[in-house]
Amino acid sequence: MQEVKPRTLGNIVVRLPLPPGAALSLWQNQDLFKELYFSKFPGYYDTMDAGFLDEEGFLYIMSRSDDVINVAGHRLSAGALEESVLLHSAVGDCAVVGLEDTLKGHVPLALCVLKQGVHKTKEEIIKEIVKLVRDNIGPVAAFRNVLFVHGLPKTRSGKIPRSSLANLINGKPYKITPTIEDPEVFKDIESRSRFSPLSCPVAVLQMVRLQTNRVRKENIKSTTISKLLDSNVQFFLHFINYPPSQQKKIDGPYHQGAVFWNDQTSQ
Repeated sequence: MQEVKPRTLGNIVVRLPLPPGAALSLWQNQDLFKELYFSKFPGYYDTMDAGFLDEEGFLYIMSRSDDVINVAGHRLSAGALEESVLLHSAVGDCAVVGLEDTLKGHVPLALCVLKQGVHKTKEEIIKEIVKLVRDNIGPVAAFRNVLFVHGLPKTRSGKIPRSSLANLINGKPYKITPTIEDPEVFKDIESRSRFSPLSCPVAVLQMVRLQTNRVRKENIKSTTISKLLDSNVQFFLHFINYPPSQQKKIDGPYHQGAVFWNDQTSQ
């Protein structure tokens, strides 16, 4: 463990001993108390908060430790990213979670709720949001993924369960705690993320990349793509590198409306 430089995000810890009456134990579970708060940083109490010190020694608490996204070795606060996204006038609410990435480990994904009466296209809004994050956080954030949803899950006190959201987006099992006001929001986000190539599980994306590369190399017709995809993979795949005039919609039992390129071999 080492102390980080000023204005560098890190874990907030308190040197032992703690003052009298502070954090004595957990109810009937002394072993868990030691494991949670004193095992990660020996000699220190782990607050499980993330923040930074400025040049004058003032402490800024940015988020919980589990809300920190590690992008190619850079620790980024989900709260700071959300503040940048919310600077856009069309965004009414936002939550940022880590999307698994084979190259960078994780990349930030913003779940955004748009305000009523927005006349701009979603593509325009995404470009403006990406620019805001780049200007405020920097290019190290590698921010370019936005998913628009109807609402965000929140507890009665207004907290967003980012860990459950991250598991949902990455195709992992997630829990809906009893304190969530509207559990149906999870279903809406899950249905939208299912048809978004940005939020497909990493294993699925890797498989699709391999199979599409094989299609290009072996000159396989688009109509035979169903033989290359697993029957359980049902999502909307859109190749943004190909203009709409060169895309072709394929309907079948394995892809359900997937969009692939329409080249001369598939005529």
